[in-house]
Amino acid sequence: MLEYADCDEDNYKGYLGAYKIAKGNTSPKKALEDYKRINQGDYVVMLARNAHYYIGKVKKKAQYLHKDDESEYKHLSWGCHVEKWLEFKTQDNLPYELIGRMSQQQHQTIQRIDRYRLKFLIIEAYIKREKSKSDIPKLILTKNNFARSLHYKQLEDLVSLYIVEENKEQNYLLMPSSCKINEQKYEFFFKSPNRKAITCQVKNQEEIKIEEYYNENDFEKIYIFSGIWDNEQVKELNKKARKNRANNIQIISPDELFDILQNSKYNYKEYLNLNSYYKIDENKAEDLHLTNGFIKCKKFNSKCHMRYKEDNDYITFYNNCLFYSKEFNSFFLYDHFANDLKIIKEIFDKIKETNPEINIKEEKL
Repeated sequence: MLEYADCDEDNYKGYLGAYKIAKGNTSPKKALEDYKRINQGDYVVMLARNAHYYIGKVKKKAQYLHKDDESEYKHLSWGCHVEKWLEFKTQDNLPYELIGRMSQQQHQTIQRIDRYRLKFLIIEAYIKREKSKSDIPKLILTKNNFARSLHYKQLEDLVSLYIVEENKEQNYLLMPSSCKINEQKYEFFFKSPNRKAITCQVKNQEEIKIEEYYNENDFEKIYIFSGIWDNEQVKELNKKARKNRANNIQIISPDELFDILQNSKYNYKEYLNLNSYYKIDENKAEDLHLTNGFIKCKKFNSKCHMRYKEDNDYITFYNNCLFYSKEFNSFFLYDHFANDLKIIKEIFDKIKETNPEINIKEEKL
C-alpha cells in the first residue's frame, strides 16, 4: 500500500494505523515524525559498525522503502536517498563535538540536531571532504565554550596536562593502567615516589557533586573540572571545599584550563588539529557581545522593525529568521527568508552605521 510513498501526513497516519504498535512504545511515532521533517539538501550523519563515519546530503524527502523481496530495502521501513555518502575512516577529520554526540551510549532510531553550531560543523566537514570551497567561518573557541567543543577524552587529556604542569617539581607520572579501572569517581591516577597519589574527575557538560570527595584523604590532591562551571562558580566551590576542610580538592577554572590549551609546551591545540574547524581566540573574544549600537538597530519603522532575543550564544532578529552568532562572529540568514533581502540590507546598513568595527559576513543556512 505504501510502496515508495512519501512521508506526508496521510501516509504517516496510514503507517501507524496499519502496524500494531505496542502500548507505551512511542519510538516508531517519534522516528516517523523526525523523518517527516527531513528536506532535500539536509545533511545526515551515520556511524557504521566498522567505526567509520559517513555524512550524506539528502536527495529528496523521506519515503516508505520496504519491499517483500530480497532487495536492499527488505529490512527497512522509512528512509531517505542521499546524493552520496562521504566516508571518514578516522575521527581526525571531524569536529570533536560531533564525535562526542555520536559517542552517546543510547541513541534513538533517528535524532535531529537542533544546535546551529553543530549543524554548521557537519556541513563544513562534508564540504572539506568533498574538496569544495567553503565560506562557513570558523567557530571561535573561548574559555566559555572550549569544553563542549572537545570530546570527553580530549578534555580528560587536557586536564592531565594541567596536572602534570602543576606538579612537575614532584615528578608525578600518569599511570595509563589506572584509567577507568573500577573507579567511577576518578578518571586516572598519578604516582610519585614516597607521596600520596593524585587523581581527578572530569565532566564535559555534567554537574559534579564535590561533597562526595570531601573525606577522600588518601590522595595528595583531587582535581575536579566540569565544563558547565564558570570562573565565579569555581571560586565559590573552592571556598566551599576549604570551609569543609577538604584542602586537597582543587577545582580547575575555565581560565586555567583554557590557558593550558593555548600555551602548553606540549602544543596540545596542534595535536588536536583544531585549526580545521575552530579558531582559538588569543584576544579573549569570549567577551563578544552586542554593543549599544546593535540595540539601536531595532529602532526601524514599523515595516522593518526587528525583534531580538539575547541568548548565551546568539541574538536573533526579525522573527528569528536572521541571527548574529557570537561564536562564529557572523550573521546567518535562513533560506526561506531570502525574499526579504531588501529588509536585510537595510538592517545590515544600519548595523554598519552604528558599529563600523564589526565585519559583517552574510551566511545562509
